[in-house]
Amino acid sequence: MKKIILTVLMIVLTTLSYSQARLNSTYKEIKTEFDKPGNGYKEGVIEGKEIPYIQVQLESSSVMYIFDKDDLCGLTWIRPVNTKLVNKYVEKYNNNYVSVSDTEWKAYLDGHVSKIELITLDDATIYFQWSIPE
Repeated sequence: MKKIILTVLMIVLTTLSYSQARLNSTYKEIKTEFDKPGNGYKEGVIEGKEIPYIQVQLESSSVMYIFDKDDLCGLTWIRPVNTKLVNKYVEKYNNNYVSVSDTEWKAYLDGHVSKIELITLDDATIYFQWSIPE
């Protein structure tokens, strides 16, 4: 019974992580889903690039959805709120996706391929970048 519960939990977490990325979703779809009180919803344009984005603050992470000229989400940045959650994401990605390196995975979900990268900036900011490989 315990094994069944863990299996179901892993399936749910895998689905949630991909759905959180929302790759190929439209601007309108993401706006409709997240533009609600309490979500820390913010719309904007990346300065100097004229690239639209939507940013939301979820319980476990801050997520930024970045859109192409067709208003489709082609890039998502997921920044977990703490290091413990970063480690949980890495463990989940290692268990559920194809590991390309210590900081890169490929996800084959719903007939789509996604590239996931763990990125650490000079200021120690850590985030996961989901994208559609070319």
